[in-house]
Amino acid sequence: ASCWLLRLAILENPTTQMFIADSLATLIEYVPLDGHSGLATKCITHMLGTNAELQETKVKDSDIEHFIDMIRGSQMSAAYLDLLRSVCSCQGNGVDGNQCRVVDLWLNDSSDLNMSMKVDTGAARIPPEEIFWHHEDIPREKAGLILGGRLLTEGMPRLRIQWQTDTEELKPEKFDMEGPSKGVSIEAMFAQTFDRSLQRLQKYFVSQLYLGAEICLDRNYLAMQILEEQFPFEVC
Repeated sequence: ASCWLLRLAILENPTTQMFIADSLATLIEYVPLDGHSGLATKCITHMLGTNAELQETKVKDSDIEHFIDMIRGSQMSAAYLDLLRSVCSCQGNGVDGNQCRVVDLWLNDSSDLNMSMKVDTGAARIPPEEIFWHHEDIPREKAGLILGGRLLTEGMPRLRIQWQTDTEELKPEKFDMEGPSKGVSIEAMFAQTFDRSLQRLQKYFVSQLYLGAEICLDRNYLAMQILEEQFPFEVC
């Protein structure tokens, strides 16, 4: 009930939001206790998503560290990645200071929490004739010119996703028999499934991609340089 009252008090009310933001760390503590309502999370994301002054003056390193600690303890929950993403922009504009904090505290200092995507150099590329290509304005024979021709002459590389976790049901070897050192093929990773654990990993990886994009918003070149190593051109 208190969270409902708080949410109504801050909706489209920058003055109240600035007052509440002085206790942002306290509000963050309620996120894991929030149950299915997600009210504490909604309060935080609404304030961060609508109040640029709050983003620039109230968010501290300790707040971002707290978000990352929650990610670490969440058993790969995408919801906490989305929460971290909310400090990177406001109303479609990047918040440089917070983006740089996330670069330092997430990309650099918490790389063990990131899922990485690699080209499987030991596997044969998908042959050109098996690649589905369709665009009504671009015939297949001209598509090779746009893509530099490599995709349609050498085929498409096979990709694998790697990650670390102490949670037994989320370990890579549970989903691909190749073993943890090689990770999971992207085909196995994004197979249609009723397996809750695999669905959890799918959402986490997609949220991580959105977080990476948000860190780069408005041309944050420091983030771009690091993410270019994680996602080189051929992988993308």
